[in-house]
Amino acid sequence: MRNGNWEDDYLLDDSGVVYISDKGLVVITACAHAGVCNTVEYAKKVCKENRIHAVIGGFHLLRDQPNVFDATAAYLKDCAPEFVYPCHCVSLNGKLWLAHSLPVKEIGVGQKLVFK
Repeated sequence: MRNGNWEDDYLLDDSGVVYISDKGLVVITACAHAGVCNTVEYAKKVCKENRIHAVIGGFHLLRDQPNVFDATAAYLKDCAPEFVYPCHCVSLNGKLWLAHSLPVKEIGVGQKLVFK
């Protein structure tokens, strides 16, 4: 999003996986080079589903940029996910910032998540 308008943002080196659950999409990002908001928007478009159940993975929030954190948190809050699991590519400050307004959960190597 730029100046309040969505723009196409094609990054050929970006990838992710989406699972369509009964409660909405489970979006699993790699590093989200296009930005986690763009990644979720694309998943919604491709799957023709607006409900977001969970967002998991790298959110590409490495630098401490409060304006980017605010915009990302606001977007994800509007999606109303039940679970948010920021992993790699998210600074500690980014995780803390997101946790103020989102249901951020801890996740680590070997942890098993089950979505139905």
